Amino acid sequence: MIHAPFALLLMPFPETQLNQANELAPIFNELVDRVSLDAKFLQDSLSRN
Repeated sequence: MIHAPFALLLMPFPETQLNQANELAPIFNELVDRVSLDAKFLQDSLSRN
């Protein structure tokens, strides 16, 4: 696993980008879920040189 960077200090975040992230989150979550359930795809992808 790789450490995901994060900030401890509050910073302003543009509302339009927050709304875009909120719209994309469910789609990205579904993609991650489907990939995690596809054992052959994972094995093939991770075993490539």
